[in-house]
Amino acid sequence: SKENIHQIDINKFSKEHDNIEVGDIYSFSQGDNTDLAGIITNVNKKNIIVDFNHPLAGKILIFEVEILKIKQPVKH
Repeated sequence: SKENIHQIDINKFSKEHDNIEVGDIYSFSQGDNTDLAGIITNVNKKNIIVDFNHPLAGKILIFEVEILKIKQPVKH
């Protein structure tokens, strides 16, 4: 979703990330000490656009399954 795409000031990245490229995946620390991965989608002199959506978001997924057992609902 668009809510998970963020523009970040390039100055918030350390100088060791001078070679940031579109398609790179970075881990960002959140306020609750957990990490969140984001994909770099655009880089310019001032900002970096980061997409925090899951890489499979919006894609059609096809699953092949094997049903091993079917249980009848419990009647009360």
